[in-house]
Order: sequence, then C-alpha cells, then structure tokens
Amino acid sequence: MQYSDLKRKIKGLTVQSIDGEDIPVESLWASRRVMLAFLRHFG
Repeated sequence: MQYSDLKRKIKGLTVQSIDGEDIPVESLWASRRVMLAFLRHFG
C-alpha cells in the first residue's frame, strides 16, 4: 500500500487519547515517526 492510498483511507478518522481527547490520525505523524497500537476492550 502506498502512503497516498493510506492517507485517503484515514482522512477524518480520529483516535482517543488516554485523556479522552479525540486526535486526528493524520496529525500523529506530522512531525515525527509513530507506532500505533489499537486495543479493544470487550466487556
């Protein structure tokens, strides 16, 4: 997958910080490299 394809797919998506703040996914790597880990709570 190319970065341009990924960028199109994630446009408008947000993740929630540990403090409950919604953060645009695109902004996470605007100035640095990141590693994302998605956790899902069942229960």
